[in-house]
Amino acid sequence: MGRSDRHAVLAAFDREAATLYPDPTLVALNARFFGQTGFAAIPDASAPEGSSVAATLQNRRGTCVGLAIVYLAFAERLGLDARAVATPVHLFVRVRLPDGVRNVELMEGGIHLDDDIYRRRYRIDSKAIEAGVFMRDLTTDQVLAHLLSNQGVTLSRQGKTASALRRYRKALELAPDLVVAWYNQGIDLMKQGKLEKALASFDTAIGIYASDGPAHNNRGLVRLKMGDVEGARADFERALQLEPGMREAEENLKRLLAR
Repeated sequence: MGRSDRHAVLAAFDREAATLYPDPTLVALNARFFGQTGFAAIPDASAPEGSSVAATLQNRRGTCVGLAIVYLAFAERLGLDARAVATPVHLFVRVRLPDGVRNVELMEGGIHLDDDIYRRRYRIDSKAIEAGVFMRDLTTDQVLAHLLSNQGVTLSRQGKTASALRRYRKALELAPDLVVAWYNQGIDLMKQGKLEKALASFDTAIGIYASDGPAHNNRGLVRLKMGDVEGARADFERALQLEPGMREAEENLKRLLAR
């Protein structure tokens, strides 16, 4: 985004926030954001129209990351203590109020969901939470890293793998422990046939979040391509332990055993 575009987006934030005064409260923000203004969710995190903050602001539609960035900008201008919070594949906003904490679920019209619901919904193990991998308040750089990772997936789906890899690298410069960026980078490196680098990327993702079933499954594919049959089998089996019924891991293991 160029300087003039940034100024335009910030000016739009200010205009929207000004409509909330003199009632700068969470209730007013949610009523405006999800009601009058009509911001709505795009379920596909890699949808092209959701990978731009400017587009989210203009079209009133966005992914969880795009909506989080816009929501946080409004909350900041209203003096609310709001932070984005990450699960393995989703962001929500946590707002600290004088009478307690409220989570704002951006994909469901701003309803409050308890932390325990997010833990169960996304199968987040306690070790990952204790280590601060998930369910912690994110910095601005970490939120931007999520956006860059989503943009990388969008570019990858368009066949622009080299550009996608640049997005992942930039995301990891901002947030070195961003599991999803390591995972996405591993997928694209595998597509390019850069197996050793792909293996290293999946190793890092699993080192940060050992309960990531898809990462184990895809590392198994890389290992199989590299001739490490036993390592691949161990990864497929581990993926199924973590996520019983994962169809891709089941099929990969079945094909391997048939060999």
